[in-house]
Amino acid sequence: MTDLAMALDTAGPKPENEARAARLFEAPSTRMSAAPSRPLVLLVEDSEDDVFFFRRTLKKIGLEHSLVHLADGQAALDYLKQVMGGAGDPAHPVPDLVFLDLKLPTFSGFEILEWIRARENGRALDVTIVSGSEQEADIKRAAALGVSAYCVKPVSADQVRARFDAWREAQTARDRAPGANYHA
Repeated sequence: MTDLAMALDTAGPKPENEARAARLFEAPSTRMSAAPSRPLVLLVEDSEDDVFFFRRTLKKIGLEHSLVHLADGQAALDYLKQVMGGAGDPAHPVPDLVFLDLKLPTFSGFEILEWIRARENGRALDVTIVSGSEQEADIKRAAALGVSAYCVKPVSADQVRARFDAWREAQTARDRAPGANYHA
């Protein structure tokens, strides 16, 4: 596990973890780098059991990735503001895939999704809702906010693999787009 993931991978906000994460943001050389072959995954989930099973699923499907886990809405919003707020700092890349619970402490998954989609660099971000809710109103609201997928817990290996596959396909399409490799 990377230093950043360990600093942020908590069951709840802890001052020592927040301080450690802040130090990592100040030291870009210690920060992982997201590359197309190794996507940066952000998991926003407050249930330790669900985090355990999500990690187990990632291990089971064997896909290369870097994982940042945040356990509440405030931590997720703070993290996203840091990585999405600037002019694209390569030392602090925007996550490639976000797996977002709806029912979180402080801010709900819907509030976080609204914040993401309101940003220019968040409109194309692959965000998957992972929720225990099968309520049609929740599914419709997530769709209206532009969610990439909605998965009811427990999330299966096939669902997670499908999200990785969709992300890779989107990356390939962007790379092949006219002018994609043109740098002024």
